[in-house]
Amino acid sequence: MDVDNDDSYSETSESLASVPGETVAIGDLPATLEWIYDTGEFSDFTVILGEKRVKLHKSVVCGQSPVFRKAVLDGKDEIVPDTWSFEKNTEVSGAVFRFMYGLKYDNLIVSSCMRFHAEVFQLAVCLGVSELRNFAKQKFKKCIKTAWDADEFLKVLVMAKFLFPEYCMSIPTVMSTETDISALSTGMKRTYKWDNLSDITILVNGEEFKLHKVVIWEHSLQLKTLCEGKDKIEIEPLKILDYVQRSYETMFQFMYGH
Repeated sequence: MDVDNDDSYSETSESLASVPGETVAIGDLPATLEWIYDTGEFSDFTVILGEKRVKLHKSVVCGQSPVFRKAVLDGKDEIVPDTWSFEKNTEVSGAVFRFMYGLKYDNLIVSSCMRFHAEVFQLAVCLGVSELRNFAKQKFKKCIKTAWDADEFLKVLVMAKFLFPEYCMSIPTVMSTETDISALSTGMKRTYKWDNLSDITILVNGEEFKLHKVVIWEHSLQLKTLCEGKDKIEIEPLKILDYVQRSYETMFQFMYGH
């Protein structure tokens, strides 16, 4: 039979991917990967994120992530990652897993494409998924060109400085690159000593703290009142007390996640 010219054969082939079941094929490899990811069928590996249990497949994910491979080689069938902070953001973890199954993730509706792709990049680094790391980085670069006026632009760039130090150098305002990206594995900290994008300077006992209003205003209504409409203020009543200067330094570090 000449199957190339047989219309009935073609129609039957198309139906295989749309009506999977015990006696009907799911379809080609991409369709099969999507099916097993969406349904969890034949799952033999589980990632527990808070109350969410993500059913995966060792043969799919272990070749892409040395972290997952090591867990399996250590005899684990499920893991509770203790270095992730993504259990509250299921879109990020879901995007990473979908990518590993060859599925698109960048068509998800998210509130901030900059933060989303930056967090996907961070999780890809944690898991060692190099292809996704490069993909998310390019997506971030694309977003930053169109979302530069977003309310959280500076906050996301503070994160990005640690994720993409070499790329930050190409942003019109030159940024510091005193960043060890290998430190991401032990947790990312934002720094307040990022002078190039600061929009408020606070002077305490002769020392200047170059900060970002969008960050500190979240933590202190009083600082917001003092800084609004200004680019520099001095803490007058307490400026002669040295220990207060150290206390302010500790407070600013806390505001930036240290």
